[in-house]
Amino acid sequence: MIRPILMTLLLIGSAALPAAPPKAGELPMGAMYRYRAPSGNLVISNTLPNEAIYTGYEVVDGNGRIIQTVEPALPEEQRKERQKELLEEQERKRLDAEIRRLYATPNDAVRARDRQITTLNLSIEYARGTLNQLEEKLNAALEQAASYEQQGKEVPPAVRGQIDSYSRQIQEQEREIAGYQADIHEIKREFAPIIERLEASVRR
Repeated sequence: MIRPILMTLLLIGSAALPAAPPKAGELPMGAMYRYRAPSGNLVISNTLPNEAIYTGYEVVDGNGRIIQTVEPALPEEQRKERQKELLEEQERKRLDAEIRRLYATPNDAVRARDRQITTLNLSIEYARGTLNQLEEKLNAALEQAASYEQQGKEVPPAVRGQIDSYSRQIQEQEREIAGYQADIHEIKREFAPIIERLEASVRR
């Protein structure tokens, strides 16, 4: 999608550039430039200073009749700013068209968002169920280890292995749940401007 936008920008940029003044050799026979000097005096000449490009000028024939009127060109910084605004407008229109292709109405986008969130919430519930089971198993293994220690016995390697394994699995489940929660937050963040754009298009 980038190349068409860049091509559009180039076309827009070329259209936004100030019209290049005709060269003296290209003027019709007997034609001259007429413009206001910085002093305010009206000047008629066969040459055109740069400042006249930004104040505007006319091309007149030998009788003083206007052949062409050239509007003032934007200064370079303003021209670049205008090009930037045009590019941003093109990008907004592209995004709006893409959003409308995916979602006909704001409610369609809301339902799509909620479906994704519901799926993630189900995954969180499943992970929490697994987490609860692991915590119960870990507590049982810890109680078993404490019982051995109270009896002055060494905790068997199998029990220590269970404690380590359950602890690692609990950490993995906690990271998984945190990941699902982050995904839900990201989905809400991504859909917020989409829904806002669709609602704005309905109001227009």
